[in-house]
Amino acid sequence: MKKRYKWLLIQGCPRSGTTALTNMLNSHKNMALSYELDLSKTNKGDIAKMYKSFFIGHKNINSIIFFGDKLPGYCFENISKLKKRLGIVKIIHISRNPTFTISSMISRSKNAKLDLDNSWNPDLNIYDSCNHWIYSWNHINKIKKHSDVLHLKYEDLIENPEIEGKKIAEFLDISDQFDTSIIKNKKQQINLEPSETKILNNHLKEIIKKWHLPLEYLMNRFQKIKPIGFFKIRKLILDHKLNFSKIKAKKQKNENCNFS
Repeated sequence: MKKRYKWLLIQGCPRSGTTALTNMLNSHKNMALSYELDLSKTNKGDIAKMYKSFFIGHKNINSIIFFGDKLPGYCFENISKLKKRLGIVKIIHISRNPTFTISSMISRSKNAKLDLDNSWNPDLNIYDSCNHWIYSWNHINKIKKHSDVLHLKYEDLIENPEIEGKKIAEFLDISDQFDTSIIKNKKQQINLEPSETKILNNHLKEIIKKWHLPLEYLMNRFQKIKPIGFFKIRKLILDHKLNFSKIKAKKQKNENCNFS
């Protein structure tokens, strides 16, 4: 009988720790996750067959229970459509302190303007970065009651990866066999101009002040955060789809050049 795989999507605001989380998940024998393949745009066909070909030589295919992908932008996608397409889908959303998340986004944008980072949007400003974080937060608060959704806090993962690993294993109904040494507690830096810090604090000061409190409290206390301008958040969704396609094409072009 043909094996029916389960699917896992890793999402969150960009620079929130989706890559670190995925690295840890991929250390498990039952997990095979790709990095920003974007299943919403992948050719329909037999996606499971395609994934098996990706991981041959790297994983014991017979032991895999979950295939999946990490992409911050799944917050912008219609998950219901993906579920119809893939079947059984679980979602892990990770949130990080907005100060460090937004600072990291701005730093990469500045590097992209200097052609030091060809995988990031150089036009992303402080307003867009704040809205990215706000939209992601509001999104997870909207879907948090679903039994197939798990919300994690980046700081909890960094400080107590073993505890968070057990939480993930219970959510996915698999053994707790993650290599938590993959998670590194690096010093977080803030690289914002005074004017950018002012804009950030004008809109997110309250949740930043309380970020040290438990995630459940934060979600109940800040159930919906007002974005910076109604039209800006609509534009953000469209820009995400457009810029992701442009960046992906640019990366592919560079890889082809390097290969040749």
